[in-house]
Amino acid sequence: MTQTSGWVFLRTGQGNWAILCLPFVSIQARKFSAKRRYGEDANQRLGLYRRALIICGVFNEIILDHFRNPRNSGKLDDATATVEVTNPVCGDILRLSVRMEGGRIAAARFKTQGCVCSIAASSVLTDLLIGKTPAEARELTAEAISDALGGLPLATFHAAQLCCDAAESLLRELGT
Repeated sequence: MTQTSGWVFLRTGQGNWAILCLPFVSIQARKFSAKRRYGEDANQRLGLYRRALIICGVFNEIILDHFRNPRNSGKLDDATATVEVTNPVCGDILRLSVRMEGGRIAAARFKTQGCVCSIAASSVLTDLLIGKTPAEARELTAEAISDALGGLPLATFHAAQLCCDAAESLLRELGT
């Protein structure tokens, strides 16, 4: 693997190279002639991209854990309030539902359509909300969500901001 001015070139074997364009908001990974050269084996070779992204420091293990095993995902049937927020720039959508009991958030669930970091941040958001009063939830910041994920890369910080927007909308919906 070599890195030159923001581009990472990863040798994948048999003379092929994967190119990771790091400076862009969405990380792009391309492999030249993968499908033509390897046929169905191309998907196995594309697994190199995921490892390359970790090597390059784009996603840490906390982010990947929350992405692979999201906490509190799904629909909350007996929700007290449900909101849906969208990031108009990248198109990520977060639906957040909570159930209130005794003045505290007893349960929280999410459904997110978006990037790896948006799903991971939504998972962390629900963990942070459960057990809090609305006043405590109001103090939640994008930086706190990012910190709980071990620090989001600057290019994906929008995921934490989307979660903050959802929490603010939810508190307005609850009337607090």
